[in-house]
Amino acid sequence: MDLIANRFEFMGARGFDYHGGSTGKVIGNTLVDFGFLENGTTAQSGAVGGLFAGSTKCDVKDNTIELRRWARSDQRGFVQVSATENGVAYAGGGHTFGGNVYRKLVTAVAEGAGTAASTYHGEVLDDVTGAPPFGLNAAASATYTKLGDKTRYTQVGASTYKAPMQAFSFAGTGAFLSAVGSLAAGGTSAAQTISTPGALNGDIVVFTPLNSAVIRGDVTYAARANTDQVNVSVRNGSGAAIDFTSLQFSVHVYRPTST
Repeated sequence: MDLIANRFEFMGARGFDYHGGSTGKVIGNTLVDFGFLENGTTAQSGAVGGLFAGSTKCDVKDNTIELRRWARSDQRGFVQVSATENGVAYAGGGHTFGGNVYRKLVTAVAEGAGTAASTYHGEVLDDVTGAPPFGLNAAASATYTKLGDKTRYTQVGASTYKAPMQAFSFAGTGAFLSAVGSLAAGGTSAAQTISTPGALNGDIVVFTPLNSAVIRGDVTYAARANTDQVNVSVRNGSGAAIDFTSLQFSVHVYRPTST
């Protein structure tokens, strides 16, 4: 089963579950505000954005999980656990994570005992308080960037290493998504290209809309660096078409320096 370009907001215990040996793609989704009852003040302990219970080898990429209006209690972004379904035991794990953004959570990802090691590349953390922020089994590793100190980290098991980051390319505020044009309600654009000379595949991209018309919760962006360019796609989750022809954005590209 695939879960692509959806928006989940004001959720209780979790946004979605993948169960018992299932696999699929979880790409380009936005999960905002979870872990409370509907009143927004009574916390639900152990809340997660997405649960992988016995599922295996999912692609989990370019998702955003954040707390925006609701408070932080013990919310975690993604959790992987083993599970038994109809008498059949599934170890689960072995997923591929990349380019996901975790904002104002306690833990980005937690791996349960007995699950296969997953891989995490180019994850982005913004005000995630857990130390370490990834709850990994001994064989698992993750690379991630903390936006607060613009530092890229590598975590292996529970051990964390860091290297400084530098901004090497700035596309400025004149980066237009003119080719998107008018994007219909519920539509997702094809990837558009913004020239960023010197960029490489795997660099960290911080893409920021500058017009109030598109700084809104129901418009989401997925940006990925490639050779000399950044590719950006847009999803219009609103109930009406939005014209992107003359709207402005800033693009920063970061890369780890050697230590």
